Amino acid sequence: MANYFSLQTIGPRLAPISGVGLDGRTAHHERGQFSATVALTTADNVLMFYLPPRARIVGGFIKSTGQLDSNGSPTVTVNLGTAATPTLFFNASTNVGRVVGDSAETTMNPTGRDFVTTAKTPVYLTLAANPATGATTATIVAMLSYLVEQPA
Repeated sequence: MANYFSLQTIGPRLAPISGVGLDGRTAHHERGQFSATVALTTADNVLMFYLPPRARIVGGFIKSTGQLDSNGSPTVTVNLGTAATPTLFFNASTNVGRVVGDSAETTMNPTGRDFVTTAKTPVYLTLAANPATGATTATIVAMLSYLVEQPA
């Protein structure tokens, strides 16, 4: 049975999210954090955050502190994307969740760069490949930077 993980509470926003501003040239960022409490599999979806309508993606990263796969030859790979396209922003990253300590992925999938949302869009972390030995010592952070396009 697949697990579905929802947003973890990380406290209230300190300031409201601003509107379009400066003709869409104001950068915004969405960040989500997930701490593994069970070994994840390819059937699991972790809701990291939501992007607003008309968000044009300009960059981002995913990183982990700890391991999702503690095997000496880890097989776990990580995706970041939408329900329709799980690999939209990051596709089968081999840099996240495999080592003790910090690791990060900054090379986005080309289809995710300059992508524009049409509605409020949930962003999910999924596994492209199961871990050889599942571990629960990882905290995963995902962040996407975007500009908000003016309505047509």
